[in-house]
Amino acid sequence: GRRFAVGGGCVSRSSLCSGAIVFAAGLRTAPYPPGSSSAIFDWRCLVSLHFTRADLSDATEISAILEEWYLANSWIPPVHDPVERADYGRVLLDHSEVTMLRWRGQCVGFLALERDIVQSLYIRSEFQRRGFGRAAMSYAQSQCDQLRLWVFQSDRRAQGFYRSLGFQVVETSDGQDNDYNLPDMMLCWRQTHG
Repeated sequence: GRRFAVGGGCVSRSSLCSGAIVFAAGLRTAPYPPGSSSAIFDWRCLVSLHFTRADLSDATEISAILEEWYLANSWIPPVHDPVERADYGRVLLDHSEVTMLRWRGQCVGFLALERDIVQSLYIRSEFQRRGFGRAAMSYAQSQCDQLRLWVFQSDRRAQGFYRSLGFQVVETSDGQDNDYNLPDMMLCWRQTHG
């Protein structure tokens, strides 16, 4: 099958805490006192990000987030028409487990996993660089012992983001197997035990 690369990137620390990701968006973070919680705490900014399993009613929102990304990245060749892109949410829901990221009642993005493959991670532009992408990947890393994903070789921002999370390049390709025919690379992250 054809594959597609994921994009996105942001900065801050995160950890899983009782069904929601709690993360600090400030510069200086410190863990709670021993025994009280495994969350990261920042005196200036403590935010709760909720992850909800997507269903068919989220398909339009997923497609809108992807369309925003597509329009903001003029270097992506126009291989899908607007009708195909509008159906992206439904197609993704058919093939992946999609999780919506909600903060203060707003959808800030989504994460799609197909077993240990990150099929998509998109954060709305107004919420980028605020820790949401890092929190989403922390959530994904808590679900699997290993994660794999494809990024375009020209997308240095996404590469830096994933490398900062411990991903390493394990394969490169000329792009003949992705929809856009753009050179890409597979990155992999493995849980370290001990």
